[in-house]
Parts: sequence; C-alpha cells; structure tokens
Amino acid sequence: MLCAFIPGKERRKRFRERFYPKKHVIIEDNGENTKIILPSAPPKGCVHIRVSGRNNVIEIADTAGICGVVDIDVYGNDCRIFIGKGVYTSALLKIVCGQKHPNFGAVDNVDVCIGEGTSFESASLITYNSNTRIGIGKDCMFAYDIVLYNTDAHPVYDLKTMRLINGVKETVIGDHCWIGMGALILKNVRLAHDTIVGAKSVVAKSFEEPNIAVAGNPAKKIKSGVTWARGDEAYTKNGF
Repeated sequence: MLCAFIPGKERRKRFRERFYPKKHVIIEDNGENTKIILPSAPPKGCVHIRVSGRNNVIEIADTAGICGVVDIDVYGNDCRIFIGKGVYTSALLKIVCGQKHPNFGAVDNVDVCIGEGTSFESASLITYNSNTRIGIGKDCMFAYDIVLYNTDAHPVYDLKTMRLINGVKETVIGDHCWIGMGALILKNVRLAHDTIVGAKSVVAKSFEEPNIAVAGNPAKKIKSGVTWARGDEAYTKNGF
C-alpha cells in the first residue's frame, strides 16, 4: 500500500514561519529592461524573483492568493511569466527558465502562463530550452511535489545521422485539470480539459481526450467520462 503524509494547516504554517523569508517581496534584478508587475496588495506569503537577461516580463495579477512562496528564476531574454488572477499557492511554486550552468545557459522567448483560479500546494515548472512554452489553464488543482519538466536538460542524437531527436516545444495543461501528488509531467505533453492525473504518475505522452483519468508509469488512460470537484461535504463524511 502506498502511503503519504500530508501536513496539516498548522504544521505548514509553522514550516513557513521557520524556513521562508520574512519579506513579502524579494527582487534580484540583474537584467536589462526588465518589467515586473506585482499585485497592488502585498502577498501573505513571499514572492522571490531573480532575473538575468534582457526584455523579460514577469506579471502576477491582482488577488493572487500567495500564502506560501512563489520563486521565479529567469536566465534569458524576451521571456514572459504570467500568473493569473486568483491563483493560489499554499507551499511552493517554483518557476525556472534557463540556468547559468556550463551545460545549460540563457534561453530566449520562453512563455509560462498560469490561468485564473488555479491552485498549487507545491510544484516546479522548469524549462532549459528557448522558444518553448508552459501553459496551464484555468481552475486547475495541483497537489504536492509535482514537476512539469518541459526539457530533457541534455540533447539526444540519432547515432547514424547525428540528428537531434529530443526537441522541446511546449507543455500544455487544459482547464480544470487535477494533477495528483508527486506526478511528473514531461516535455511536449498536452492534457485536454478536465484530465485527472493519478498520484506518482509519469506522464510522457499527450492525452487529447477530455474528462479522463490517467495514472501509472508511464501514464495510461484508466477511466473516461469523469470530472472532479474541489470539495463536497458528502464525500468528506463518506455519506454517499
């Protein structure tokens, strides 16, 4: 049996108070012509932004419910990060575009967009490739320890032709998707609206059919014709 410990509200609060920065907004702008748009009211949690490069735009819409930490790291040019209205973060949302590293480097023209009303417990959205996109739709729900890894980090070539065979384009999550605890979503994956991804799943291919549940390693469709809700008193009380 697979068991998981999910900390309660008070324990998460104590963890944040102990380990997270006290300042609500920390900006380390080492770039040129950087544009950062923050909510008019300070977040309850912490926003930590590090930017290097030219013409990068980071926008967090008003009423974003940042109760944990939003950590954004951009090393590149002409990149855009957008976090929509009403996006909620409980623990950690980490966004990484490019990396100052001998095997990686600055990226160009990366777009990361998170739709209105989406919630995160803890998730990492990562790309190390130029001309790529990570798109997350409206009203999605991300549980704990989720990674969207829109990269392979290193190139892979066909041995005979030396042609690159693992190019990176985009990872797109449709509206009203529920991504279960510990899921890993790999490069170039598209999930249709109202997709449920089971805990600890590894999603390595696209699922274009809406209203399905997928699970496993690699993930496969396990059920169709389903939807989900954030809460239901009868479900909580097992009163069906």
